[in-house]
Amino acid sequence: MPTSRQKRRNPLPVVVVTWVDAHDNPAHIDSDQVDEEHKPNLVHSVGWLLKKDKKGVTIARCYDDEKESDASLFVPTGMIQSVRKV
Repeated sequence: MPTSRQKRRNPLPVVVVTWVDAHDNPAHIDSDQVDEEHKPNLVHSVGWLLKKDKKGVTIARCYDDEKESDASLFVPTGMIQSVRKV
């Protein structure tokens, strides 16, 4: 018979999504700085995998026993570098 801890275990996998994002540059930027800043930021987000399909990935940052999330993040497929289970 499962223990109460096993009953509460979250069935969703926890993943690390590595993705690229746009960013602002300083208001005054010279031509040498453009080369340094002319690339996307690499971002790593961790959460429970709610959905993964051809559109992208949605992860929950918090997830409770009632299967509710107070915050989620959607990353479009074109921005995703990798999705790795923890």
